[in-house]
Amino acid sequence: MTPAKQDVKEKKTTVVFEPIGDRCVVTRDDSEEVSPGGILMPDVARQKARFGTVIAVGPGDPLQNGGRMEMQITVGDRVILGLYTETADVSGEEFVLVSEKDIQAIVREE
Repeated sequence: MTPAKQDVKEKKTTVVFEPIGDRCVVTRDDSEEVSPGGILMPDVARQKARFGTVIAVGPGDPLQNGGRMEMQITVGDRVILGLYTETADVSGEEFVLVSEKDIQAIVREE
């Protein structure tokens, strides 16, 4: 597993994410400011984006034989997140911390 490095623009520092177990670190896609009908959405009515991009994955849950369960999610995957996710604010940027089982789907464009 290679830790993900994310440059944080404000302070010009590098944050290294090293998730454990079956955890993933995801950056949310920007949420829509305009509804599909063309109505401008105020901040209070806007729902957090459920789409995001995986920037780091853990090694997988440990197995009884000493190995690790293989992760289905890989760095760079675009995913759909469940409604209830944990977020972390690191140097002013929000990241989602989620277990692999709480990711609803991988989005692939063909």
